[in-house]
Amino acid sequence: MATAATNDANARALLTVNATGGQNQISWSASVTDNNPSFTGFGSNGASWTITVAGQTVATASNQSYDFGTGNIASPYFPRSEANTVTGLAAGTYTVTGTFTTTGLVGTATITPFSVNVSAPPPPAPVIADGSVTSSASVGVVYNDEVTASNSPTYAVRNTADDTTGNFLPTGLTLNTSTGAITGTPTTPGVFQFRIRATNSGGFATTGTLTITVTSGARVWNGTAFVSGIANVWNGTAFVSGIIKVWDGTNWVNTN
Repeated sequence: MATAATNDANARALLTVNATGGQNQISWSASVTDNNPSFTGFGSNGASWTITVAGQTVATASNQSYDFGTGNIASPYFPRSEANTVTGLAAGTYTVTGTFTTTGLVGTATITPFSVNVSAPPPPAPVIADGSVTSSASVGVVYNDEVTASNSPTYAVRNTADDTTGNFLPTGLTLNTSTGAITGTPTTPGVFQFRIRATNSGGFATTGTLTITVTSGARVWNGTAFVSGIANVWNGTAFVSGIIKVWDGTNWVNTN
């Protein structure tokens, strides 16, 4: 909170203005009081004050009586206090000031302008677009897909079980944390499950479970047709997932 108080040394008025900047708004309060308790008289009509916040006149009073001693004059009169909030402001720096003036003994008290900073609110939390990444991929074949979300987030891969961070993508694929694109060339067959979290300063959103099944590229007969399958090879102890390669006349290459 920024505070300014100005006393007219030649009279008795103390003007105090407080202001606090927030998200797109400034909250303010102002008061004018007697700065000399020994003064017991009252004034006449002609007192006025103006409080200005962010270029707006937020409080004004003119031709009012003031009575710092007895308080017998009917309202409205001085001493006086008011408070409110100026809303709808863009982020930036704004000036606050105020003046209390009379035609009698109290004199003039003027706030030296002071600055209050207003911030912008955080953006809305991301909203992840409907749909999911392509669920199938093949070893040795370039993969390119993405998860998209609104409101300028960054992206991260998460565990499906406890939503912790980690790389649960198929081996050979990477996530672009700026765009949500998942790209690369899978190198290992298998079934890979993960989540994608989109985060900005307003919060986050996380996808449901996404699955990419990476096949070896080999085709197997299921009794009706040849279908993609994850081929297993014997390593001398057990059958394990393996990359099937064929001779293309020059080299052993991955099958598609």
